[in-house]
Amino acid sequence: MLDMKCLGIGIICMALAMCGCSQHEQEMKQEGQDLTFQLQSRVGNEISEDLSNRLVRLYVAERLSEHQNGEDLHCRFFETLTGSEYHLTGLEGQWLKFAFVAVPRLEGIDSESIYSEESPEEQTCDFNKLLLDYSSVMDYQKEAVNSDADLHLYRKIIDRWVDADSSPQTEDVTLERITGELVLNMGIPEDQFDLKDRDIATIQLILNKVPVTIWLHDEAENQVLTGSVTEDYIFDTCPVVRSKQKHIIKLVLPPCTLDASINVIFKDKVSGQTLPDTETYSLMGDGNTRIQIRPNTRTIVLFNGMTSEEFEVRYAGFAENSEATDDAMIDVDSDWNGWSN
Repeated sequence: MLDMKCLGIGIICMALAMCGCSQHEQEMKQEGQDLTFQLQSRVGNEISEDLSNRLVRLYVAERLSEHQNGEDLHCRFFETLTGSEYHLTGLEGQWLKFAFVAVPRLEGIDSESIYSEESPEEQTCDFNKLLLDYSSVMDYQKEAVNSDADLHLYRKIIDRWVDADSSPQTEDVTLERITGELVLNMGIPEDQFDLKDRDIATIQLILNKVPVTIWLHDEAENQVLTGSVTEDYIFDTCPVVRSKQKHIIKLVLPPCTLDASINVIFKDKVSGQTLPDTETYSLMGDGNTRIQIRPNTRTIVLFNGMTSEEFEVRYAGFAENSEATDDAMIDVDSDWNGWSN
């Protein structure tokens, strides 16, 4: 059984127009159009109505000239949604923007803080200044690289004219990922590195200038626009050496052009002490090009230490019936047996 919630828009309150985008608490209006949204998310090739592990909000905006920020959009209210079917009642005849957003709701992630704005102290009602702050999810991944949890941000924006005299309408809303995924496959460590007299202590993935904010608006073209705030991150991972297991690093990231490198830190096989001969690789694609993280796209990067261009890059959709580690297969030449250990 779907949870159902009735939301009455009612008449615009002038007080609401002069303060931040507030949670909806207005009285239900009897006249006007009724809309029902049936909410679902697209995960790979599958559509799911299960949003129980997400904090979902609906933002409703309208055109008002008080905001001079590109397209003049005033955020009338937002509502935190608790089910997969929602009713809006008493809609006046006018143009409205509906923005549905879903963020991870997990222990260790401050889901409420993801919903933010350009200057939080301002408490703006300018829709174009609202944003999603992904920094708490990035921090979570520092301690949980390769997390099995769905850490993506989902969004669907609908622009439409509302006819107050028309009969009730029902609309399916499918939220799509606006973040991307990096799958870095370092291959089998003993096949990629000289481990005759040493072992690998740590493989570090270093990401510089990662944008951590994404604007809520889409400039009416379904764009995913990142903000100017960036952070640097280091992800430490420990490969299982001499097990013939591929070492995979998987992260969910905002759309960006990667400024990244890999540090392979070695240790003595006997004493376990860190050795000074760290190997560093710039994370670049074919032809020494920068690697892209794209919305709703899995960027698969294959490491091959045998060639001058160490990384091969593939961009693919999310096929949920195929594991990322299988999609990111890396093989060595059939006539090459690696280093003698």
